[in-house]
Amino acid sequence: MNENNLVPNIRFKGFEAEWEKKKLRKYIKKVSGNDGRINLPTLTISATKGWMNQKERFSRNIAGKEQKNYTLLKKGELSYNHGNSRIFKYGIVYELTNYDEALVPKVYHSFKVNLKASGKFIEYLFRGKKADHELRKLVTSGARLDGLLNISFSNFESIQLYFPKKNEQEKIGDFFSKLDKLLDLQQQKIDKLELLKETLLQKLFPKYGAKIPELRFKGCDGEWEEKKFSSLYKKSNEKNNLSFDSNKIISVANMYYKKDNVKSDDNYMRTYNIFRLGDIAFEGNKSKKFTFGRFVENTIGDGIVSHVFEVFRPISNGDITYWKYAIHNEDFIARILMKSTVKATMMNNLIAKDFLKQRVPVPQLSEQQKIGNLLSKVDQLIELENKKLQNFQQVKKCLLQNMFVD
Repeated sequence: MNENNLVPNIRFKGFEAEWEKKKLRKYIKKVSGNDGRINLPTLTISATKGWMNQKERFSRNIAGKEQKNYTLLKKGELSYNHGNSRIFKYGIVYELTNYDEALVPKVYHSFKVNLKASGKFIEYLFRGKKADHELRKLVTSGARLDGLLNISFSNFESIQLYFPKKNEQEKIGDFFSKLDKLLDLQQQKIDKLELLKETLLQKLFPKYGAKIPELRFKGCDGEWEEKKFSSLYKKSNEKNNLSFDSNKIISVANMYYKKDNVKSDDNYMRTYNIFRLGDIAFEGNKSKKFTFGRFVENTIGDGIVSHVFEVFRPISNGDITYWKYAIHNEDFIARILMKSTVKATMMNNLIAKDFLKQRVPVPQLSEQQKIGNLLSKVDQLIELENKKLQNFQQVKKCLLQNMFVD
């Protein structure tokens, strides 16, 4: 807010009047009840994604018998989800735009705006957290067992916020709606690139039992040669001699140099394994994607890893970028890990001698280089588009802070 008068720091050309502090009830009217139809879309609010069909968010309709008490919300009407979330500590408001009619939880404070207000403006007023200082005053205790804050509708509509004239509200609401569409398009672009990568990972590597992949580069022919891992890698027992400092500890899970929360005791550090460029390490944590655990290749430089990770060093002439994707490809490596891992309480354990006995199809070096190069370029493109998305998000955050009056 401009310190001299009640106007925002950033404003559209042509608007000069000061904003006025008004109670929210001046602009809204409560919406409740329904007309008995239960075949309408049943929605819920996600703090980051807005309105979502319960079947999409939870894989099923979770309303159950309570659905008959849900509120009928029409397009252009809004709901305040007064649930405490990590991103929106005092709840969030969303306008219904993607359905003509829907059923929404009765516990939400649902409302419609009158002719003096823009629903989209009010939504972004809350998304910019401009109401938090008012909502904070209403919270007399922590969240209830159902996660909702103890804020009644009458208290909600009594909060005081700054409003411009309706035409400026509409201008602001329309602007942020378009900005969100741009963000959605950017996210869709990233999702498509991620899908492309997933498809390439499936088709550039042979399926189990096959000796050639479905997709191949021009000039690459012939079967991939089956080789034992013992002809490709050897188990490394190289321990830390303290020539690597604590800033060279490599996080196997994320493959970056970790510089905090490091144990600096020399005796402890001696137990760490040297992890050199091109080495692979096994991480036994199970996940939805990696059922048996996963291998990660060191592509960032020499360092050390915790002794809990088995480290293997390459002994053949292979393309480092190719093996980064091959060894991390769940479809390609799962059956090998199935035969060489043992389930444990915390994570799977790799039996090194069993792993080294397993066979894997390997292409010629020239094909390795082409596969690695293609997948690397797709990853670089994904990273670039993710940076663009982050920049857009930072711009939006800045505008939310400066286009409203606190």
